[in-house]
Amino acid sequence: MPQVEIFTPTAVIAGSTPRVPGVGGGSELPRALLVQDARWYPTDGAKGERRGTMTVTGEDLLLVVAAPPDMSAHGTRHPLSIDVGPYRIRATVSTPAGFHPGRTILRPTGPFVALHDAQIVLTTREGAGVARRSYVLVNRYAVEHVASPLSIGVFFPGASFEDVREEALLSAG
Repeated sequence: MPQVEIFTPTAVIAGSTPRVPGVGGGSELPRALLVQDARWYPTDGAKGERRGTMTVTGEDLLLVVAAPPDMSAHGTRHPLSIDVGPYRIRATVSTPAGFHPGRTILRPTGPFVALHDAQIVLTTREGAGVARRSYVLVNRYAVEHVASPLSIGVFFPGASFEDVREEALLSAG
């Protein structure tokens, strides 16, 4: 079974799951995700614990860290910063070659957007450190704020946007 890390509003849950959400299609958030051999790491700094088998509701799936797909289309990566729940993520998003946000019909096909080379910071706890992950699926409906040089509002409905220069994102990370 695939190994996952799930960033929720109150904890990070690590374990294995029969199906990684956002992989293999599906246009809606799963109602729930079963995580086996679950380890619970609360965001408030309390001691982590083993929880056996857990069910995580779809609304609590803010970020899912999983193995990247075996194959992907070659694209151009653009830096961005995302706020989702108690986390700030600095990462890159891949777009197809020649992508122009104002002239494309490209739309995400599911509830998750793939991010690469992510740095995840817990904004509610000073000194919590940075989690670095190569591939992250972010629940695009839970994103609250995006700072990006691209106009990609369709990727994150409901989020506020800040148009920033790519150099500013690269120097901050």
